[in-house]
Amino acid sequence: MGVVTRQVMEDQKVIRLEQALRNISGVALDDSVQADIANDVVFCRGFPCAYFKNYLRNEPQIQVSTFRDVANMQRLEVLKDPASILYGRNEPAGIINILTKQPQADRYASVEQIVGSYNYYRTMMDATGPLNESKTLLYRINGAYENNESYRDTVYGQRYFVAPVFTWIAGSNTSITFEGEYIHDRRTPDFGIPAIGGGRSPYREAGFLENPATS
Repeated sequence: MGVVTRQVMEDQKVIRLEQALRNISGVALDDSVQADIANDVVFCRGFPCAYFKNYLRNEPQIQVSTFRDVANMQRLEVLKDPASILYGRNEPAGIINILTKQPQADRYASVEQIVGSYNYYRTMMDATGPLNESKTLLYRINGAYENNESYRDTVYGQRYFVAPVFTWIAGSNTSITFEGEYIHDRRTPDFGIPAIGGGRSPYREAGFLENPATS
């Protein structure tokens, strides 16, 4: 079993789930993930990993075709090999369990700003605390805004993310939590430099693109 804590993610300034999973041995990324064009497809020992969130199956149909955001992730647990079957319907390779940030009884708020090349900037906020004096109603809201461009023209991305969580402590042994996520992600799939017009191609001139059957 491998674990990636929130402290590790903050130390590495992780902005994508796949970056955090690089800390776990035996985990490989799908090519589409590295090309920034699809959702988080990860392979454990050669097979696709199943995603769980707070110990519940997180189906691909629930998670739309975009990247999961790390702003509300508290901890990642990766359980590989047959032991993962103990958690129900699962892939043979293992599971990736995402534990999200939960409301706290003490008030806390933070804002973080990340700035990078090509007009990249990402703002994250985290706020939590009680909603009443008895501290039986708690809340936590995580949010992020991200904007990025590229060294290629017309390639850009923009994302909004907000994740509210509300907890009602009904008794000493009973609590009810309502949790949601909203992601608005628009970005240009970057497959590389397209061939435009009849320009010269060094690959074609070298014969790499010729069809031997028609040459």
